[in-house]
Amino acid sequence: MKKLLIFILLGLITMTNNFIYSHVSPPSIAMTEKIEKQVGQTLAKKYNMKFCGAGGGMPDGIVDMLALSFDLERQFTIEEARAILIDCVNTYVNAVNADKELKPYLKNSPFTPENIKISIFFKSPLSDDFYDPYLRVACTSHGDLIYRTKEKGKEFGYKSEIIESYEDAVKILNENKNSSK
Repeated sequence: MKKLLIFILLGLITMTNNFIYSHVSPPSIAMTEKIEKQVGQTLAKKYNMKFCGAGGGMPDGIVDMLALSFDLERQFTIEEARAILIDCVNTYVNAVNADKELKPYLKNSPFTPENIKISIFFKSPLSDDFYDPYLRVACTSHGDLIYRTKEKGKEFGYKSEIIESYEDAVKILNENKNSSK
């Protein structure tokens, strides 16, 4: 009986080890982590932001979405945030599309702004939130730019949320650049 228990125990240990060590991460994970780090650090430096997170959607190793998050200690208007978000998205999309090794693992190639999520959380250096009309969060999701303001005294939720398509945001940015010349 004792030998049978030892045999069963050794069998279970072997099966557990085989299960744990047989899972190999898809190559797309290492490739995207390299791009996330590189782009995240580049954008953080360019805009004096703190790179605070990265992620993505990769069912079965096929990359369908990549995300970066940043903290920024300064008040921002929608116009200022729009310019940064568009540049962040374009920089990330270009980096993904330039990586020839990653291309076979992309759900769609070329990767587009709809595949990128950028989140910027605006924080006061005094640890007090920024309130309307200044932004608390600016982000991109599914090809839209989203701007949120916070109401003073309201702990949860946002006072306002404005959503514009990536295409509309680019048009507005270009119109603003042309009118300021």
